[in-house]
Formats: sequence, C-alpha cells, structure tokens
Amino acid sequence: MSRKIQRRVFMSSAAAVGVGVALAAGPAARGWAQGADDRRLARRLELWATYATKTENLTARYTSTRTSSLLHEPLVNTGALVYAAPDTLAMVDDAMGGSRTIIRGGRVQIAPRQADETEAAERVDPRQAPGLLWLKDRLLACFSPEVGDEGDGLVTSVQAHAPRGRRPRIELRPDEGSPVRKLIRVVIVQLDPVGGAVVRIQIDEAQGDSFVLALADHRQNVDATEIERVAGA
Repeated sequence: MSRKIQRRVFMSSAAAVGVGVALAAGPAARGWAQGADDRRLARRLELWATYATKTENLTARYTSTRTSSLLHEPLVNTGALVYAAPDTLAMVDDAMGGSRTIIRGGRVQIAPRQADETEAAERVDPRQAPGLLWLKDRLLACFSPEVGDEGDGLVTSVQAHAPRGRRPRIELRPDEGSPVRKLIRVVIVQLDPVGGAVVRIQIDEAQGDSFVLALADHRQNVDATEIERVAGA
C-alpha cells in the first residue's frame, strides 16, 4: 500500500474515534484508551485498503438476511453482487420473484428481478432521502477508497470504531446530530482477516430491524462484460 494511502488511513482513524473515547474515559485513562482504539482502527483500515486499493471491479455471491418484527421469520435471499469503480454497485437476487438494486452515478434503481430495461422501475433520488444517500455512500466505499475527496470514503461523515475480537470489524455510525440517526443505527463491515476483502455487511436500523449481506466467492478485476451482464450496460 502506498505511503499516501497509509497516511490517509491513519489520519482518518484518529479523527473518527477520538471524540467518543475522550468522553468515555477519565483524564489518565483517556490517552491510553484513545491510542489503543486509534491503533486498532488504523490496522483494520489498512487491512481493508490492502484489498480495496487494488479493486477496479468485483463480483461476489451473496446471501442476504432481513430480520424484522413484521416478519414471522427472517427473509433470506441469494444472489450476485458486482461493483465497478468508482460508482456502480448492483445486487441481483437469484429468485425470479426477487429484486434488482442498482446504484450508478449517484442514482438508485430498484426493480423486479425479471424487469427489462423498458419496464418501469422505482428510481430514488438519494438527495431527497438523507438516509439512503448516507447508506449508498457507505456501500460504495466498502469496495473502493476512491470514494470521498481524500480517498477515505469508508470513514467520511461517520463515527468509526473498531471493536475488539478475532473477526476484524469496523463499525460506522452516522455523525452526532445527523438526521440519518433516526433511520440507521450502525453499519458493521467485517473483513477477511488475511486478504482484507469485505465478507459481511450488517445494517442495523434505528427501529430494530436489520439487514445482513454475507459475501463469498470474490473475484477481483474481471472482464467488464461480466459486470455489464449483472448491472446492465
């Protein structure tokens, strides 16, 4: 990883976690706790960047699980995910009755799995929905550090924290005072401990519902036709 990326990683981590730790600890413990948390987050971001900085495009298989008080049991789907730098992300369910979600160029499109290009689809303007805008940016940034002015989009406009544990995770929370907090409590990104690829994304909503996207069979920098086949031309 280049020195420029390393510098951004460490600067971003220090800014992201400092305030929360300072409020939680006393004067003597504050410096030690903040330093330990900063270093752990910096290591996780460095691991993430090891994979993300090499990603021009990506394909993966996913299993999604939606848990809600409105459902009798979790709703589980499988499908294909594709990403193409800098701003294209698509998730297409395997089931014919499923859905296709495409993020491209700042726009979000949700359509039935079987819909063709001529059929009407739900197009959402993220500018009119701050929660969707925030989540869109986080999802794109999971796969490339080129999102954001300084190439640090994963920890831009969030409170970032790296919890302890054998599974490397990064927790991303909306900033204090953000209207997004009324909708999204936290996004938890889990990394492969060796290669740094994102293997799990958990979205916990403010009202208690959750959505988990488990990723496997990553293929990095494939032929562009494979991306177009899923995301569309």
